[in-house]
Amino acid sequence: MCSSHLNPSESGLEISPALDTSDFGEPCDMEEALRELGIAQTQHQPKPPDISGGLGRRQNKRDLVQLEHFVVQSMRLMVYQGQLCVYEEPYWKRLSDHMAETKIRAVLEKSGHGSCLTRQDYRSIRQNLLINPELQVEHELAPAEDKLNFLDGAFDLNQHRLCSHNPDDHFFTVIPINYRNIKSCSGDVFEAFAQQLSNGDPNVR
Repeated sequence: MCSSHLNPSESGLEISPALDTSDFGEPCDMEEALRELGIAQTQHQPKPPDISGGLGRRQNKRDLVQLEHFVVQSMRLMVYQGQLCVYEEPYWKRLSDHMAETKIRAVLEKSGHGSCLTRQDYRSIRQNLLINPELQVEHELAPAEDKLNFLDGAFDLNQHRLCSHNPDDHFFTVIPINYRNIKSCSGDVFEAFAQQLSNGDPNVR
């Protein structure tokens, strides 16, 4: 018959004295211990793959990437709302695919690189520009509230003076007259201007 209360001496078991843990201190912090030993824990960084034997030898693709960088340096570009835009005074212009490729070609031909490029090459450069991280504008752009954009400059409503055009004003439209000519404009010129802006809507005018 088994009993749940056994005398240690009767069971033949040797019982060690209770372990004194008073001198052990606080539990060990492994990360802190490694720092004290001068062993830095770093996050694992993936090693870039070696493509020198395959894709890296596609010199034509590498040339197109270099031409893309040249275009970025030669033009004031951004990708806004998924569309390639270029700043040409006096305002930003949204480019269709055809217009973008035409402007890219003009820049490269002026630099002497256009003679050896095909239409597919210009298309590839445009497509690369659309996914260039440096050109992406994710936030909403609003035109400067305190300025009016004229053909010959932006009129500052606070300082009451005409300023140079600035791409950071984020204008996508322009008032199609020169500010300096406003004082000499006849009533007919102003009425034509108001008609154009309001599209003939008297409520807008």
